[in-house]
Amino acid sequence: MPSLPELAIVEVDGDKSGPRYVRRPFKREPDFGVTSVNYDLGELLAKAEELR
Repeated sequence: MPSLPELAIVEVDGDKSGPRYVRRPFKREPDFGVTSVNYDLGELLAKAEELR
């Protein structure tokens, strides 16, 4: 059974939309008590793929 993606990204822009998936989006878990972590959307989309 193939591994499922861990992160789904959906961009909505007029007629163009649809989910893209990133299999290993994070290098490590956030520290305890962290309330926000920001990621570069362009970098995540570069690693994303469509689910088949």
